[in-house]
Amino acid sequence: MSNKQYSESTIEELKKIFVFSSEGLLFLPHNNSKQSDGLLVSEAARIEGTNLHSSWGKEYNGYYCALREQLNYVVGTEYRPSEPLLIPVANGKFVLNTYKAPTIERNLGEVSDLMQFFKRLFPVDSEREYAIALIAHWIIRPEVKTKVTLLLRSEQGVGKGVLTDCLIRPLVGESNFIKIALRDANSKFNSFLGDKVVVAIDEVYEGKKKSSDSLKTKQTDDYISVEEKGEDRKSVKNYSNFIVSSNDSVPVYIERGKDRRWFVPTFIKHKESKEETQLFCEKFIKWLDNGGLEYAYDYFHFVDIEKHNFNIAPDTEDKNKIAFDDLRDDFKDELNTLLRSGHEAFSLTELCEMFKGKLNQPMIRDALITNGYNKPSNASIYEGQRKRWWTKPSLTAVN
Repeated sequence: MSNKQYSESTIEELKKIFVFSSEGLLFLPHNNSKQSDGLLVSEAARIEGTNLHSSWGKEYNGYYCALREQLNYVVGTEYRPSEPLLIPVANGKFVLNTYKAPTIERNLGEVSDLMQFFKRLFPVDSEREYAIALIAHWIIRPEVKTKVTLLLRSEQGVGKGVLTDCLIRPLVGESNFIKIALRDANSKFNSFLGDKVVVAIDEVYEGKKKSSDSLKTKQTDDYISVEEKGEDRKSVKNYSNFIVSSNDSVPVYIERGKDRRWFVPTFIKHKESKEETQLFCEKFIKWLDNGGLEYAYDYFHFVDIEKHNFNIAPDTEDKNKIAFDDLRDDFKDELNTLLRSGHEAFSLTELCEMFKGKLNQPMIRDALITNGYNKPSNASIYEGQRKRWWTKPSLTAVN
């Protein structure tokens, strides 16, 4: 075999195994092989050892370098659902797509078990139709983020976990799904949000406005800021779709008439009893494990998602029930009336308790300052009680 044939043989073998990075070999197989990096390195060494030899000299090196330029150079990685493994960028180079498509195969089959399951979770026809279409969108159009969050509220044990863990997780792909607590979603180190299609937030029990507001950018923005421990923050394309589960009837703060993010179906109850639901879920999971998952995957591909708006959540009866009216201006007027009633001292702690759920501490503090009260530097006595009193300048406090 000639030097040229040897070098061509080497290049062709390496093409089967490696993508080359600008800094050297990137040990990633073109064909999504499950071989470990160690085996790939060993195989590369065998090929090099068989086809290369230092005695071939400059002639061989010329062939080798020229042919090596034909290989794909990877200059970085990005998470890009539904796009190819290698995405072209400038100057003939590529970025490596870290998205991994679901491994489920489509198979046409009977899905009456799936429909029964959805009827239990979404007993209202219009809500069920929208929920199915929303989930279908996550599965078949992962490259297009929806800005609607599915809020599931229920009695314990109705099957919310079956929906997220046994159905949605495998159908969007294991690596594209994550289940977290609310505190994790709002954590400083949130790099996991940069490479997920579905984020399930489990067991939310606080209807605080702060918690709801903290999710807003993640739910609606096209780009989000993420940070990995030990690395700088960076802006990435946001593909994450959210589903929030709770056994509380009012787990999040929704402002009446203004919040477009939350899709709130009817509160889910057991069809007959907790025991009957458990038996049904066991049967449903068995159906999924015996071909049902492939049937469901095929079914979702035929759902008409184009007729629905996934940027604005539809109003529902239960959403209107749990929504809050924004009465902050009324509460501020109430507070200002109290502060102008002639009292020379107020306790910030007591005012916060009095207006709990209506106004937050910064709002109350600002009102005290606006109405001429001085911030206390230490505790003092007023009307026989020693506290940190906010006082009018005219009051001489007893220390």
